[in-house]
Amino acid sequence: MIVKEMPRRWSLSRILKYYAMSSLTLKGNIIDLGSGSEEPSYEKYLNYKYPHKKIYADLFKSGPNIVKIDLEKKFDYLISNQFDFILCHSVLEHIYEYKNALRECYRILKPGGAMIGSVPFLFPFHPCPNDYYRFTHQALTKIFTETGFKNHKILSLGFGPISTGTNQWLHIMPRFIRPLIIIPCIIFDSFILKRIKPQISERYPLGFLFINYK
Repeated sequence: MIVKEMPRRWSLSRILKYYAMSSLTLKGNIIDLGSGSEEPSYEKYLNYKYPHKKIYADLFKSGPNIVKIDLEKKFDYLISNQFDFILCHSVLEHIYEYKNALRECYRILKPGGAMIGSVPFLFPFHPCPNDYYRFTHQALTKIFTETGFKNHKILSLGFGPISTGTNQWLHIMPRFIRPLIIIPCIIFDSFILKRIKPQISERYPLGFLFINYK
């Protein structure tokens, strides 16, 4: 998948996130927070099971299937226990009052539902319109628990320091040679550095994919 997607997407963390998401199946009522579009780049990697109904939420964009929500305030017009799944990818780092967003997500999620999202860690500054935070897996664990989510999984995305460091400047290279650059770095991290230090990939994560259950 990395070889296939790298010429189209400069972020290794995004490719790894999409790969992890491709094993998930969504159904029922679904809301996608902060995507701003009915065609986010990860849409084709999601698996939907009938019946399902999906809406999108964004403060800065509008459309027939997009509701305007300020994620730092109460989610107006969204009732409690309404959604089976909430998607929130690469959004929390842009929200200053991120705990408000998580508490509201917990409120609108049905019992037994899941919030699926991601955050970057070793990743360049990317204002949209602002970029406030980088979260460790330890911080995410405490934050999710404090905002109501007692049951959650956090997946570290990345292979190690060489591929993580290379990813920071890979976007300036021509698309067709990106796999030729990143693949040797991944091999070095995975088969050489990991033998020396087994926990090396956890110390240099590109980001995290999380699943919070209510």
